[in-house]
Amino acid sequence: MNDWLLPAHKLCLERYGSNKFQAMEQLSINSNQIAQTFQTLIPLIQSFHTKIENLRINVPKASSSTSIYHELLVISHTNEVLIEIFKIYENTLNKLSISLKNNNSWGENISSVPDIAMQQNNMISNISLFQSLSSYINDLNLLSDQMVKFNNIMKEEDSNELETAVVSVINERKKLLNTNYSQSIDEIIKNENEEVPLPILKAMYGIYFTPRSLEGVFRQCADSKALESYTKLIGVIDVQATDVVNLSGVIRKFLRGLNTPIWPRPLLQPMLSITMSNSTNEEVWVDKIRELTCQLPKTNASILKHLLALCGRITNCPESKMDSYNIAVCLGLSTFVSKNDIQTIGPQTGHIIKTFELMTKNKEVIFTDIGDCFKRRVNDVITPPIYHDIFFNKRQSIYFTRHRPNQNETKTRIFNIGKYVAKSTPLN
Repeated sequence: MNDWLLPAHKLCLERYGSNKFQAMEQLSINSNQIAQTFQTLIPLIQSFHTKIENLRINVPKASSSTSIYHELLVISHTNEVLIEIFKIYENTLNKLSISLKNNNSWGENISSVPDIAMQQNNMISNISLFQSLSSYINDLNLLSDQMVKFNNIMKEEDSNELETAVVSVINERKKLLNTNYSQSIDEIIKNENEEVPLPILKAMYGIYFTPRSLEGVFRQCADSKALESYTKLIGVIDVQATDVVNLSGVIRKFLRGLNTPIWPRPLLQPMLSITMSNSTNEEVWVDKIRELTCQLPKTNASILKHLLALCGRITNCPESKMDSYNIAVCLGLSTFVSKNDIQTIGPQTGHIIKTFELMTKNKEVIFTDIGDCFKRRVNDVITPPIYHDIFFNKRQSIYFTRHRPNQNETKTRIFNIGKYVAKSTPLN
């Protein structure tokens, strides 16, 4: 009521002296700019979507929710939804831009009296803005279905599982790259959590099961520079795609580089004494050596059995041009003698070679279970590294430590395949 005390014109200026036409004009310009940005953005996303689809089509199909295939599938479907969302935004923002310019849609005539015109323009701007924003909000309702689709896709995905998988494969890669074998057998096995160091086991399996010729295995020398790389990266390379000469070079380099030999030093002289006394009587020699092998540590015995079984596979292959003696010349010293003792063992070299030769010939009698060496773990040794499981769907478990998880440290989990494997509608 106190406002009535003011002069009428002054009160009119105070109440209606401003309007929203200038703000609406700026908002219209800005809405149009955003709509034009969407016009540029949508083709870019469509191009991105096409590239994702091309990738997905060309990677192996995988049921695991932590596979690259599944990730590409999720991104593909979210792309489709986002493109529809951006199209809706583009259209609604264009309409808003036009609507904000089209004020006074009901055609109200503006009075020539300034104070009346002032009141009219104030109210027309308010009603027009209200009308434009109301239409904009109603148009945005079209987003609801797309938002539900997007939410349905994403709620099926567990980001924690994906993050765990990423950390897991990187850690796996690091472990497989760690092939520093210039230590004692005990230290290596402790670090590897394997009876036989996995990369060396891979090289052995690669030779043992190859359908290719074994000519040159252990007899030919691999290129020195190439051998350094193969030795360093044996944990991560595909042994099926590696030449057997290079694989045998890795094994020889492993044996020669050990700080302690496979055959424990305290048992070396007893072994050589048995050979010197009984090499012509193999039956007696076998009995005595078998008793001696009972003193071998489990890990040393396992490596030796795998090595002898591999030697048997090679000597039984005519293409290898290797017999028990030849292979003993190649591997005997590095199997039985420390690299630090090689220079001083000279006079006994012949007995060492003879011992290895006899071991190769009589391996099944000395180690009655040697025939199982290359039967136990074919699938998880000869195939590429375990992190390929995520990329090529070899299995669904991604919580792992090496090929044989330590159950105290590792949880085995099966992941949901999700609902989108069967949905593969390319964007037109």
